[in-house]
Amino acid sequence: MLNDTETTLYARTSLLYRANAMFQISICVLTILVSIQAFNLLYLRSVFHKSTRQLLFMSILYADFHAISYGFLQSWSLYRSLVHSTDLSHITFTGYECFAVTWTVGAAKMLMIFIQGALTIERIIDRIYTMVASSKHFQYQGYILNVLVVIFAFMMNTYSYSEGPTTTYKLQSCFMQRDIPLDRVLYALGFYFVLSLFCLIANILIISSFRRAKPKSFNLKVRFNIQEVKNSSLAVSIISAAQFVAMFIYVCSSYVLIFARFGISVEYFHNIILCVYTIPYAGQFLPVSVILCVQWISNHRKIKIFQMTNVNKKETMDARMAQLRNSWDAQAPPIKLDF
Repeated sequence: MLNDTETTLYARTSLLYRANAMFQISICVLTILVSIQAFNLLYLRSVFHKSTRQLLFMSILYADFHAISYGFLQSWSLYRSLVHSTDLSHITFTGYECFAVTWTVGAAKMLMIFIQGALTIERIIDRIYTMVASSKHFQYQGYILNVLVVIFAFMMNTYSYSEGPTTTYKLQSCFMQRDIPLDRVLYALGFYFVLSLFCLIANILIISSFRRAKPKSFNLKVRFNIQEVKNSSLAVSIISAAQFVAMFIYVCSSYVLIFARFGISVEYFHNIILCVYTIPYAGQFLPVSVILCVQWISNHRKIKIFQMTNVNKKETMDARMAQLRNSWDAQAPPIKLDF
């Protein structure tokens, strides 16, 4: 039977933990590398509205911010596991040591969540503009929404960590910090879930409205703009759906761990927490989904332009002339032949 010291050392130096930590670090590194390609595609190919591009740029930047801060947290923990494998006082962490890095990871997570809400609101605004012909597109909505994202994210993160660090306990890792009261943790998890669900449902409704609507204008510019908004909404919906799935798994598994934590062995509890923390996977999929959506929209744009050009020619010339010819023949009086 292991005592508390031996149990902590075993949990911090086990092959399972070290492999898990290295996997988490590799996810963070891959997120940053893939983000470089996503940034280049967004910069070189103008397939989204200006405001949508701005928010997508920032969403990838926030995912990288989370990857850097979370990767640093895991690297720091892994370093102590390797260097201080037999020293309990140095292999563990205090609340003061962890507060700055966990606050930063929390802020990055909030930014990732709120920027998805901003993207959905921006899609709703663009959908309204396409339905109101006399409205003028607001050029700075992306900037304003991003400012609101930063304000609300830091306000909520500051509230969550408002009680500050404590020194009454030792932590196996900073990821297991206890600076947020349990009621605030539950409130935050519920908020994450509701916001993610709202983003998913709102984008699905936008896509459904586009599928029911039929183009009523022969103006190529109008029809092309509507198609662009539809493609952007579909792309953001795919991204939001992926974020919702990751958030749903994170929220549900966190609730289970909170209420079942006393029945889980200390040796494996930290590894289970790392597995159910799906925010890094959401951050990894974000630039990947942006790359796939940009490539799909680029290809779809070429096909749609070709189709609309051909259809428009037939509608405005051939079909119209045929319609006039048939109408003329139908209304003309019958020819009488006198013999």
